[in-house]
Amino acid sequence: MQLRRYDRARDFLRLDASSEWARSGEADLKIREGRFDAQVGEEVIGQENLSPLFLKSGPRAERDRLAERVEARFGAIRDPEPKYFTAGILAAVGYGEAALRLLGKAVEGNYLCSSAMDNDPVFDGIRKDPEFAAIRAEAIRKQKAFLERRAGLQ
Repeated sequence: MQLRRYDRARDFLRLDASSEWARSGEADLKIREGRFDAQVGEEVIGQENLSPLFLKSGPRAERDRLAERVEARFGAIRDPEPKYFTAGILAAVGYGEAALRLLGKAVEGNYLCSSAMDNDPVFDGIRKDPEFAAIRAEAIRKQKAFLERRAGLQ
C-alpha cells in the first residue's frame, strides 16, 4: 500500500474480502488515492465516523473537535502502527499539525518506516514541513541503532 501498488494491495484484501480488516484496508487505499467519501469515513477501522473530516461537512469547530478526539485517542494507544495510519488520515484531511504530533509519537514508539513516510501519499501535504524532516531523521536514526544492535546479536 505504501509503495503505491494499490492493485497488488487489493489482491491481498480480496483474500479475506468480507472481513473488517479488508473493509478497513480498502478505505485506507481510497484515502491514499484521494477518493474521499462518506463510506471511507465510516469504514476506517477503530475510528469513529470520520466522514465530516473527509467531506469537510458541518461546522469547522465540530470538525476540529473530531480531529482533536481522534488525535488524543490514538496518541494514547501503546502500539505505534495505528498512530502512523491515523497521522496519515489527519494529514490527508488537512490537520497537518495534529498529524505531525501523532507521527512523532509513532516514531517515538519505534515505528521506523522512514521509507514508508517518504512514499506514502497521505503525507504529501506535510512532507516539506521541517517537523516532518525531523521526525523522519529520528526514524532513520532509531532504525540504524536497531539494525546495529541486531547485527551485534548474530
